[in-house]
Amino acid sequence: MARAKLNLRSSTPASEPAPEPIRKKPEEHTGGKGGSREGTKLIGGHFSRATWAKFRQLGIDQDKTSQALLAEALEDLFAKYRA
Repeated sequence: MARAKLNLRSSTPASEPAPEPIRKKPEEHTGGKGGSREGTKLIGGHFSRATWAKFRQLGIDQDKTSQALLAEALEDLFAKYRA
């Protein structure tokens, strides 16, 4: 008995095409928990594990998302440099 080759992406036999992914229409996409990402830019960086751990704990302690903490930090930075 011959074994069917598997499609490594979906574990379905290669003779069967993989199902198309479900894609939301742009107006249905909310970009996660918050609102739309339209008109926004990503700001990020790489930090030590210790800094990451403090950042995560602060979010838990203050009941704020990473997005909210970063927005607050940037506003403080802009105020400091009067930008």
